[in-house]
Amino acid sequence: MSKDATAGLILAGVALVFFLIGRAIRGGAVWLIAGYRPDRVRDPADRELLARNVGGVCLFLAATVGAAAAALLSGLRAGSPAPWLSGAVVLALAAAAALEARRNLR
Repeated sequence: MSKDATAGLILAGVALVFFLIGRAIRGGAVWLIAGYRPDRVRDPADRELLARNVGGVCLFLAATVGAAAAALLSGLRAGSPAPWLSGAVVLALAAAAALEARRNLR
């Protein structure tokens, strides 16, 4: 197995962990958030907003790391369109995350 394939598999595992944690937090497992103090969050709507935002960031990280893993596993070669395509996906995901955060923080 090549070094790129090994790195791609490791990144795919990291993306899976980010995805699982993001889904759990977004589903309401706010105890997974580092530094979360339930006594400082009085309103349940604030807790839901915090869970949605932090979970969304974890899911964004999962997608970004997953795109990098896919790029490594696809065996990129110089001049191939795959780096441009994965870069476009990452930029689209970043724009979606920024719009979601802006919508949630109003």
